[in-house]
Amino acid sequence: MTNEYKYEDECGKYRLLGLRQRGGFWRRSERPLLYYPIYVNTTNGEVSLVENEQYNYKVLPYQPTTGEDGTWRWSKGKFINEREKVLAKQIKRNGNDDWDIFTKDYLGNTLGEVRKTKVKSMWDDKDMNYQNGTTEVKNIFNNNIPFNFPKPVELIKKIVSMVGIDYDDIILDFFSGSATTAHAVMQLNAEDGGNRQFIMVQLPEVCDEKSEAYKAGYKNICEIGKERIRRAGKKILEENNQMTLEDKEQLDIGFKVFKLDSSNLKTWDNTPVTVEQMDLLYERMNNMIHRVKPDRSDLDMVSEIMLKLGVPLTYSVTPVDINGKTAYSIGDDCLLLICLAPDVQPEDVEQMAEYAPAKLIISRESFVDDTAMANAHYILKDHGVELKLV
Repeated sequence: MTNEYKYEDECGKYRLLGLRQRGGFWRRSERPLLYYPIYVNTTNGEVSLVENEQYNYKVLPYQPTTGEDGTWRWSKGKFINEREKVLAKQIKRNGNDDWDIFTKDYLGNTLGEVRKTKVKSMWDDKDMNYQNGTTEVKNIFNNNIPFNFPKPVELIKKIVSMVGIDYDDIILDFFSGSATTAHAVMQLNAEDGGNRQFIMVQLPEVCDEKSEAYKAGYKNICEIGKERIRRAGKKILEENNQMTLEDKEQLDIGFKVFKLDSSNLKTWDNTPVTVEQMDLLYERMNNMIHRVKPDRSDLDMVSEIMLKLGVPLTYSVTPVDINGKTAYSIGDDCLLLICLAPDVQPEDVEQMAEYAPAKLIISRESFVDDTAMANAHYILKDHGVELKLV
């Protein structure tokens, strides 16, 4: 633990900590009072807030990886009060000589009272630095940064490795942000051959119109996350070009997107009406002739049916053509067959039964009359297939 404290002066052993803020709220726009110049005496590394002939090299707290204005950890007041703990050191930055500002973090003091220090843990690893998260997003989005303070992929990989016992675990992130967790899960699967799945949950929080994300065309945070998953998956495949074709086929980088909404089916308005409002009642009845809301698609209905029957949304959904009508096979072994097409005839039902689903779900509106519906019931009963109507 004490190896870090390799420097010593009259006050005791110390280590050097960068004065530049590296964690959250490091941008100048967020804490403008912590942005100010520090002037360096390049002959001895002493520092000052006042520029003169001795202190003539100006250092500002910008972020080297992004070039943005950053902040110092200390205010001007603290700098003045504890100036003896501040110094400058010459460093190499992008191959060039430069100066950076550091503070002395003492292990003990002149009275020999050893300070309690934080035990070094794996979370202090350089790969866990949040600046790495910013760099990763910057690389994926072609040097644009549409999301502030993304978590580093290595951090999530470490957490998943710690809590994930099986290679086919499901990882849930209820505040997914830029979808770092999805990125980390795909990366981990590529590294160890796992088959983990992820569920990302994020409110469609609107991006500020002045933000880089909005300027890049992302109207809300969900759009950023979806695009990151696409780009990260493509990048992982490119980086693992040494994989065999079979391994690449097993490396699943696909995902589905679902949006929480109301039911696709209209609900009956049971508000009481008076005799004078009979026209309103007729209007309500006519409105229920077609129960599916006009702005909803077949796949919207398929998803709702799966949820109501307790079928995982991860199951495959495969369109199949039956006499020119589209039905949807759910699951690799056709656990369900869903048909929402109009004018379903007995011969269509016979062919659907050949897929041997456990249940066949057909829209009531698919039948021209009750006779056609009854015929479908008896045909499926002979084949041992249960009919459910929606």
